[in-house]
Amino acid sequence: MPDVPDGPTSDYNSPVSLARDPIGWSLIGSLGMRARKSLVVGSGGVAILLLSWAGVLGSLTDVPPCAGDPVNLAVGLSAADPEARRQAAIALRYCAPLPDAAFQALVGALDDTSSAVAANAAEALIPAGARAVAPLVDRVRTKHGQARQLAIRTLGRLGESGRPAVGVLLDELRNRRSDQGKDLVVTIRDLDGDEARAAVPLFVKLLDDPELKNEAASAVARLSGAYPNRVIPILVQALREQTQGEGCAHPTAHEDLGRYGELAIPAWLELLSDPTVPRSFSLRALESLGPDALRGATPQLHAMLKGPGRAPLDATGYLLDLGVMGSDDAASIYQKFLSHEYERWRLDAVAGLLRVDRTSDPRIEEVLKALVDDRQKDVRERARALLGQLRK
Repeated sequence: MPDVPDGPTSDYNSPVSLARDPIGWSLIGSLGMRARKSLVVGSGGVAILLLSWAGVLGSLTDVPPCAGDPVNLAVGLSAADPEARRQAAIALRYCAPLPDAAFQALVGALDDTSSAVAANAAEALIPAGARAVAPLVDRVRTKHGQARQLAIRTLGRLGESGRPAVGVLLDELRNRRSDQGKDLVVTIRDLDGDEARAAVPLFVKLLDDPELKNEAASAVARLSGAYPNRVIPILVQALREQTQGEGCAHPTAHEDLGRYGELAIPAWLELLSDPTVPRSFSLRALESLGPDALRGATPQLHAMLKGPGRAPLDATGYLLDLGVMGSDDAASIYQKFLSHEYERWRLDAVAGLLRVDRTSDPRIEEVLKALVDDRQKDVRERARALLGQLRK
């Protein structure tokens, strides 16, 4: 039996349901979002995919010690076997600060014929911070294709250390070289800082560019939160394209739209009625804006009670929060999900029944006992926690 329902608009493990769960599913939800973002951003090539995933994995594990002398490890970057070069680049990620010889070897590996080697070399240069700016900027100016793309994206991951590169990136964007316009906008946006914010008028002009409008809207939203009448419609359309799998290169439209706060409420309500967009985006945004904003979605929430998938489950929680649904009505909906094929939905139903104090239903304990030894760690941990709550 699959663990995840099919369909691009499923709200499985949605941020909304995760936010309501006190047991600890938020890590899983955030991982899912971050992994998806890495895959979308990295669709241009294997190298960028590896680079993005490394950031996800690195945040979850302790950094291992350097595996040896960095200079000796760097010798592996000149091996004939691409896999040996890749392993050398990976090993050097954990050897900060890098001796000059190892640093220069990694810089050279940015031009490796293997995209995987180049990606891991770029990853190993990120801890060098400001020291990595000059060689990366040089590649932005002189390279083309994937080599230039990798340099631009790596600069975007340097954080504050990469801000000295913003001026060069802006020049490249104004000169409109034929490649990586989207990456330039996103990197400038991510580096932030005074120089990036001063460039907002440039990004406003790019809102009229069919190729760059999504990225430009994201930059305006994050750097200034201004021009709502122009930016919000672009972000709404980008969100639709993102969720419909139309190759949108702007996988964070929901986050950017959230920068507009109450100004975006009409947009969130519109999206909540769009069956092609996960309801979780709109509900989470409206919830963050307070009860009054969420109350405006009451008609849509009532409609969700008759909807497909887990829509009734999510709507019930919100309607309870708003005080417009009684415990008996909520319990009847939660009880319907006790026999659902998806384990996590059954657990959400149990949590809901505990919330409305319907602990006498014998199926609750049956569901939890069946899942306390589930093969999925998050499922069994939550089942055990809920079972402990039930027996208090």
